[in-house]
Amino acid sequence: MGSPRPVLMRCLLLAALIAAPLVAAQPVCDGLEGDAARTCVRDGYRPSGVQSSAGSKDRLYDTVDRATVGGEDGVIGLYTGFFVPFDGQPSSDPSQDVFNNEQGINQEHIFPRSRGTDGNNAERDMHHLVPTRVRVNADRASFPFGSLDDARSSTWYQDATRTSAAPTEPDAWSQLAGGTFEPRASARGDVARAMFYVAAVYAAEVDVPWFEAQLEDLLAWHDADPATADDVARSERVAGFQSGCSAGACVNPFVTDATLARRAFAMGGVAVEPGASAAVATAVFPNPASGVATVAVTLAAPTAVRVGLVDALGREVAVLHDGPLGAGTTRLGLDAGRLAAGVYGVRVSGMWGARFSVVR
Repeated sequence: MGSPRPVLMRCLLLAALIAAPLVAAQPVCDGLEGDAARTCVRDGYRPSGVQSSAGSKDRLYDTVDRATVGGEDGVIGLYTGFFVPFDGQPSSDPSQDVFNNEQGINQEHIFPRSRGTDGNNAERDMHHLVPTRVRVNADRASFPFGSLDDARSSTWYQDATRTSAAPTEPDAWSQLAGGTFEPRASARGDVARAMFYVAAVYAAEVDVPWFEAQLEDLLAWHDADPATADDVARSERVAGFQSGCSAGACVNPFVTDATLARRAFAMGGVAVEPGASAAVATAVFPNPASGVATVAVTLAAPTAVRVGLVDALGREVAVLHDGPLGAGTTRLGLDAGRLAAGVYGVRVSGMWGARFSVVR
């Protein structure tokens, strides 16, 4: 046999936006991964008490997602930014008020009722209920979420506009094509964390394989659009109307702890055959990062690897490890505070035939 030759693994970019505002970390199910993490979420955050069907709509509009635009109070649709003010018509009932004879807002189940959130507490759990424009809700139907090719999308949505013409700023629009719905960029993280919540808390009731088929995009959206202080505040408002969680407040834990989604849903390795390369999703927590972050690398067998941080041009700007690593998961520290603001990638290289993965 000849001497071993290095195998360079492809990497996915990780966001290291140094100036990005971060939500203070609140560990949830700390140290748990995979089935153990999902069970911990279910046991700790499943509410025994939720609103009635009518109450879930009214409290969603008049409290949880109440907004003020131009001095008027009302509700904003998540997918389009469409605003409907409260005007007291046709009555003082909040859900009738914003519905406005099908020209306004109604309640969207992010995890569709036809996929298991019907006739149980999940149907009325406001962590995945959001206001949406009536027509957009109907068009999304029970379609899965996913990233779409802008050039192939058939329908675009923004504010009160529904069009087949591709916009100049597609990330500001939601879009539909071939039975897949992609929310506007500012809503994608919210959608992902609602989906994670339902899939973990109501795993026994919902269509988990349907959810899992969307995981790659949902995890990417969660990373690219991290939870903000406003998202945390919304989760807490919902918790005020739900009860019976053994962990205490019935919040959405995927909003509280940015690391939970990948620990719960994206564990696993990627095998690299001799002479081949493989796509690897980096595990960097928190992401985006402004201080100390962690990169987790998993090996099936002891081997020598080099783990480097590269900039957008592929230039190595830091070495996190260069040498032998044992089998299993090794967590490497990354001082993001020493980096200029930007987007970086993690590159892992090793020897022929080695099996590598980065825990997702």
